[in-house]
Amino acid sequence: TETIDLPDDESDYFDDLPDYGTYTYQIRKTDTGNNVSESFLALYTYAAPVVYTVNSSGGADYYDISNALNEATDLDTIEVQQGTYSINTLWVDKYITIRSAYHSSQEWSDVEGTILEGTITFSPNNQSDNYTLSIDGLTIDGTTNALTSTSGDVEISNSIIKGASGGSAIQVGNEGSSSLM
Repeated sequence: TETIDLPDDESDYFDDLPDYGTYTYQIRKTDTGNNVSESFLALYTYAAPVVYTVNSSGGADYYDISNALNEATDLDTIEVQQGTYSINTLWVDKYITIRSAYHSSQEWSDVEGTILEGTITFSPNNQSDNYTLSIDGLTIDGTTNALTSTSGDVEISNSIIKGASGGSAIQVGNEGSSSLM
């Protein structure tokens, strides 16, 4: 807890806080009659969501999706450029968005040309929050199951799910839900 003394009729701005953390401040204000009033202020700061780009040909933040996923934190976005990406099983334990360039281009060729071969398995670490794995503008060509969620919610939009042989295209566990848009 940091103490901040504010003279009467003045304010203070908190502009030097790091991206992530919880900060508690004791605010002490003295008026012109030397009367002191105190209160506490709790500030919660979060890092701004980041968009990581992936292009197997280069010219992006990462060459493959798993490296971008390792760097990402909750609420970040991984934007995958056109190409075919062999993901085998991509384990997602964060509340993120994985999307193609369709998000900005609105060109269906971005959906058809951004292919993830394998299974995406969503198993969030922190199940107390109400976040979702969002899939937007991708073609997922699954092996057994194209998309599996053990407990989290999944939102799929503007995407093609295919190739799930011997399994389900989308499989959601008891504590999760899915929505297709």
